[in-house]
Amino acid sequence: MNEGDVELSTIAGTLFLFVLLSSCLAFAGWIRRWLRYGFVLAYQPRRRLPWGPIAGVLALLMTAMGIGNAMMMRGNETPEVASRDFASAYWTMTLMQVGFTAAIVAVLVLLLGASRRDLGLPTSLAELGADLSLGLWMGLALMVPVFALQMVSIFVLGIPPGHPLLDQMSATPDLTVFAVAMAAAVIVAPVFEEIVYRLLLQGGLERLEDEFVSWPFSRPTRASERLVEEVAEENNALADQQEVSESVTTTPTHAAGEELFDTTIEPEELPPMAPGGPGMWPGLNHGWAPILISSFLFALAHLGNGPSPIPLFAMAMFLGYAYQRTHRILPSIIAHVVLNLTSVTVLIVQLMSAR
Repeated sequence: MNEGDVELSTIAGTLFLFVLLSSCLAFAGWIRRWLRYGFVLAYQPRRRLPWGPIAGVLALLMTAMGIGNAMMMRGNETPEVASRDFASAYWTMTLMQVGFTAAIVAVLVLLLGASRRDLGLPTSLAELGADLSLGLWMGLALMVPVFALQMVSIFVLGIPPGHPLLDQMSATPDLTVFAVAMAAAVIVAPVFEEIVYRLLLQGGLERLEDEFVSWPFSRPTRASERLVEEVAEENNALADQQEVSESVTTTPTHAAGEELFDTTIEPEELPPMAPGGPGMWPGLNHGWAPILISSFLFALAHLGNGPSPIPLFAMAMFLGYAYQRTHRILPSIIAHVVLNLTSVTVLIVQLMSAR
């Protein structure tokens, strides 16, 4: 080992210890808040999304495609595979994910009238900063349970490690494969997967559950504006028929919670009522069924990647909880990026140090 390799190993070791300490502190903070308050993130009100559980069809399709792609890539995975050929195949898959992501957003905005809030995007610089900070905290905190479960799966359960991209990086450690790994695993995959499994699937299932239990504390979609107008017209007609003094208190002409159907109200003006009570799944409280279903399908999509489904299910549960509480997608994307970036970077440093 030459002097340059020793210096690289020293820097890498220092960074690894810093990240490890930061992740332990972040995870301890997460647990502390849960034990102290009974929750980690305060619930933020939201409007009812303009898409429903039909979005789950796309998630099922993506899950099937993910399993098929993983199996296909592992079936072709041999030391003889040229890095250019592998990179070309992965670039193609990555571009397909980019295209799907753009198409999904276009459909939600142009056909369903989804707003920035519906898409879980920040509407101000303050919200952007808060989302980035929350995502970084979540990503660091997640490293502890995710990597611990990864180690248990390999060394205790005896599941052999394996991932098409990481295996190819080990077989042909060159800049072409490293660039593909950074683009596909660190940037595109987190955005694509969080939109499909958290925003589309979990968000659609949350709307289904809200309707199933008649949860009033969420705003309707723009498709409900006609109902709003009808209620307003009915109330105006009743008001015209009743000549009462301003000092007289009258009985409300709408049911409790119906005022939340005013589409001029912003989510922050709604009462911060977190879902509670029985949900649509027997034995689960309101809010947890969408998290479990989306997390299970997310883990299933990585079925061909060795022990990955086990720690990724835990990761998806964390991210699903965060989305259910905040209804913002950027923190989940950032946390996903942090985890994937850490995994890929550690492997790259190991490969470069071994050369």
